[in-house]
Amino acid sequence: MFLNNAMDRINRLIIQGGRTGMTELQFFAAEIKEWKDSPRRKDQLRGDLYYEGQHDILKRQRTIIGEDGKLQVVNNLPNNRLIDNQYALMVDQKTNYGGKLKVAEQYHANIVEADFSHDGWQMVMARDTNAYKGVDMVRTIVYASVPFLERPLICDVFRLKSDEVHDYDYPLWYNGHLVSVNYPYQRNLEQMVPLGKKAGYQHLWLEATGQNTSSSTSCLTFFNGNRFYSVNYASSPATEFKFVALGANDPDFNLLHRSGYIIREKGKKNHTFAVSIETHGEYDVLRETSRDLITSCEKLEILFEDDSQLVLHGVYAGHDLFLLLADDEAQEHTVQVGNKTFRWSGRVDIQYNH
Repeated sequence: MFLNNAMDRINRLIIQGGRTGMTELQFFAAEIKEWKDSPRRKDQLRGDLYYEGQHDILKRQRTIIGEDGKLQVVNNLPNNRLIDNQYALMVDQKTNYGGKLKVAEQYHANIVEADFSHDGWQMVMARDTNAYKGVDMVRTIVYASVPFLERPLICDVFRLKSDEVHDYDYPLWYNGHLVSVNYPYQRNLEQMVPLGKKAGYQHLWLEATGQNTSSSTSCLTFFNGNRFYSVNYASSPATEFKFVALGANDPDFNLLHRSGYIIREKGKKNHTFAVSIETHGEYDVLRETSRDLITSCEKLEILFEDDSQLVLHGVYAGHDLFLLLADDEAQEHTVQVGNKTFRWSGRVDIQYNH
């Protein structure tokens, strides 16, 4: 029926075009323009952007009512644009704040420091002591531009302290396609099962599991758009890696399919997740060639850590990079590691060799 109606319409348009003196090229140009401007085509484009992760919320602007009564954009207020507002850590496979919305609305993480004054790097440090009872969380994210990397590097240091033993999950949701990992994994080829039974884990298909017993730096690389992204983690042989996909226990296909990567550390009171995310290389669609598709990170390790200070060491393209962290903003910090002395002021510093 649809085909017959479409053919009737085309025949009618051809006859009308002949009467008005339209050439065949003009006829097809008019049809293409009408299609591009149609509501149906616009809906298709919006749907494609949604499934590519380019959601409308990413373009959201924070506004206030100005003196003239009209809305105006403000840049000095928070502008939350999270696609998935899930706390980026799970303890004992349980929901934060006990899964109680009213309790969660009473608390939020407190910013310890935010520093955007440096030319080469910016940082935010925040602390939360309420998301999980008895667990002190301090997270520091640094955005660093260094001369030996083509694009800025993201360093994420998540320090957890507790008097009791816990299992800690660090999840990463990503858009795109998995390219490689640098350790063996076991893929569930014939049958997948949910990762858990509650707290959201029941909706995650466990696609594969892995452990890295040969290197202390574990890397996952994925591809999105025309860029490669590598997630490097300072791991141990006991670290468990879970490859998951959203969609389990969803009989009506209500959940958007997304790929996830969970780093699990089991049976620990205190633990530090030290992660770097590197954007590198590109893929040329026209030439069908890629360059720099392998991470430049050769090593990522916690070189020193005590109750108040931490030194994270990374080797990128043969260059040493050190992220120096402290809990207090003292004028001077000093850490001795072997025959090397690190000195810095404030809570955060980046040091590297050229």
